[in-house]
Order: sequence, then C-alpha cells, then structure tokens
Amino acid sequence: MSSNMSVAEMLAHLQKKIAYHKEQQDAYAKQEALFAEKRALHEAEHRKAVERFEALSAASSAAGELLADVKPAASRFASERFASEKVASGGWHWIAKLLERAIEPKEPGEVFGAKALIGEIQERWGSKLRHEIDLRSAQGTLRRWAMAGRIDVVRPGTSHHETLYTKPRKN
Repeated sequence: MSSNMSVAEMLAHLQKKIAYHKEQQDAYAKQEALFAEKRALHEAEHRKAVERFEALSAASSAAGELLADVKPAASRFASERFASEKVASGGWHWIAKLLERAIEPKEPGEVFGAKALIGEIQERWGSKLRHEIDLRSAQGTLRRWAMAGRIDVVRPGTSHHETLYTKPRKN
C-alpha cells in the first residue's frame, strides 16, 4: 500500500482483501471435504483390491503346487515314450512325415495349427532333428492335405492368425 492513501481507502482495501481471502478459505474448505470423501472411497477400494489380490495369489500358488506334482510325471513318461522312436530329419518329405506322426494321436475334432504341431515335434524329437522345421513348409503341407481332404479347415488363416485344422470325423 502506498503512503498517499487515506485511512478510509486503506480500510476499504483491507476489507476487500479480507473478503477475498475468506471466500478462498471457504472454497478450499469445500474442496477439502470433497477430497476427503474421495480419499475415503479410494481407501476402501484399495483395501478391497489388496484383499482380493492376496486371496487370488494364495489360491493360484496352491493350485501351482498341485500342478507341480503332476507335470513332471507326465512329461517324464512322454519323453521316455518318444526317446526310443527313430526320426528322419532329412531326405524327401521329412517334415510331412513328422507332421503326420504328430497328427496321428489327435482325436477327430481336436484343433491344431502348424505352430502347435512344430512345438510338439520339437518337444518329442527336437534333440534328434538335424534341421529346424520351417513354419512355411509345415503350413504348406497342411494346406495341401486340407485341399486333398486328409484334414479339415476349422478356421481359415488371416494375416494375423494361422489357419487351424482338425482331423476329419470318421463316418
């Protein structure tokens, strides 16, 4: 404030300042009340989410412990069963022969694609293969078999999804 102001002007100016700060104080008090409500709501939701997370985490770890006992036995028997099988990974039509062997045990109606079959082949005979299986070669073989009627197309492929096949049902 300047010293040239009269006392009346100074009092008027201070009254305006008091009124302004009182309005601001009231406005922020309302916001505090609103934020306190929101904070309480988020605290309750946070507590619920933490409880559910802990319950789901405990359930999944318990399920994992149950499955851990089952998995090694199944894979051990599978590896023992396929260890004695002879595998050709060269010559003519070696990919087709392996695909045929991978499809053979599947049930009619069981869906598979080239990627899944290559994964099964790698799991069964991966250490015995001299060459890696080319995905496009496997897809081409499956496509030819589908056109010949040896397997059925379940879902045609797109640029983002591979074609899915199944063994035909025997009539």
